[in-house]
Amino acid sequence: MVNYHIVEEFMGKRKTIMFSMIIIFILIGMGFSYVHHIQKVKAAEQKKTEEYNDQLIKSAKEMVGNLYANDKKEALATDISDEKIKKALNKVGQVKDVSLKKTLVKEINNVAFLLKVQTDLASLLIDGVLIEGADEEKIAALSKNVDKVKPINPKIYNTFNSVLEEISTQFNTIKTAKEKLSALFTDLETSTVKDDITRDMFNDAKSSIDSIKNKKVKESFASLIAKVDSSLTSKEKQEKLKQEQQNALNTQNQAKTSSPQSQVATSNVQSPTDLASFVAGSKTASKTNQIVTVVANGSSAKISLFEKNDAIWNEVINTNGYVGSLGVGQAKEGSSKTPKGSYSLGFAFGTSNPGTKLPFKQITRNSYWISNVNDSNYNTWQERETSSSSDEHLADYPVQYQYAIVINYNNGVGGGSAFFLHVGNGRPTAGCVSVPREVMVQFMQRIAPGAYIINVNSQSEIAYY
Repeated sequence: MVNYHIVEEFMGKRKTIMFSMIIIFILIGMGFSYVHHIQKVKAAEQKKTEEYNDQLIKSAKEMVGNLYANDKKEALATDISDEKIKKALNKVGQVKDVSLKKTLVKEINNVAFLLKVQTDLASLLIDGVLIEGADEEKIAALSKNVDKVKPINPKIYNTFNSVLEEISTQFNTIKTAKEKLSALFTDLETSTVKDDITRDMFNDAKSSIDSIKNKKVKESFASLIAKVDSSLTSKEKQEKLKQEQQNALNTQNQAKTSSPQSQVATSNVQSPTDLASFVAGSKTASKTNQIVTVVANGSSAKISLFEKNDAIWNEVINTNGYVGSLGVGQAKEGSSKTPKGSYSLGFAFGTSNPGTKLPFKQITRNSYWISNVNDSNYNTWQERETSSSSDEHLADYPVQYQYAIVINYNNGVGGGSAFFLHVGNGRPTAGCVSVPREVMVQFMQRIAPGAYIINVNSQSEIAYY
């Protein structure tokens, strides 16, 4: 007999179990749906975060890039400022990528340093002119900072270095001008002009002053150089009168006496006024096919180039020129005399080569002719960064030494130095022989190795040499 009570109880429990299982399945399903929803939300948030970070990185890189004038980073931006650098640094500070942030911060710091150096350079050179009172110590410190730029940005370094070179050049020009001007005075403060200065020393100082770009600095030297000019002019008038008297006396003495040697040398010439005959009868004529003759009259001179063709000497160039302010005679260091006698011509030099047949040297910023008697390289060309104020800095004479030829004169230390045939400036020299520029070009192009120069005070004296 079926116990319905038991059956009903069993069926009730079964329904409860099934209902519970359904509830469990529903809950599990809802759980999976919730988890999926959460994952989907997180993925969306992650994507949004990544997009934000990507945009942040892009923006940070753009701000750093905008610190430069172009993508090649050849210069800083024209609107570069500390504020712009600060904004870029703040933006980079938001970047989450530690490695990238470190790289960008380093570049921003480099830009800040570049801006400092650029600002320091600009403070010294305004519109291409060095400011008045520029400090040598500051320039030296700035030079060290410019050197630090090279490993950071070689292209910007080249720009900065060019500006620094211009600053240094202008500073050294002012410094050299002041030194040369000071050398003309026993006391610069009292403006007492030295007694032993020469016109070449004055021209040298004035040329250096004229090279100064800063008008205020140049004007500050104007009254001093004018005082030197006035003193020299007065002195030169006295020396000219004295030289004219001496020349007259020499002419009288030569008329009274003549050596047997001179009689032999001129015995075959047809006319004593024929300069070519004197050249042909000279001792030098047997050594060369080219002779430059310099016949002085005080500090002025008649200058000619003779060439031998088929045993005949012909004058191919003649011009007026200048010799030392004290004429032709026994030269020594600082004597302002052109050495008398016959000398071979050496190499040519200048700021440019017009096509010389001689060995040629190009003048550089480091070219000096040594006139310091205490220097073991006395009376030679040397390349060095600095030299004694007694030495000739060849680059300081762009007019005279545009074209020049060395006169191989050597009378020992103190016997005189730096004697050249060069372009004239319309005035007597410190001992060189000068001619007009167009004539000097002809000399440069025509004179060949082995040529000689004869410096005398009269045509007849040529025969002695």
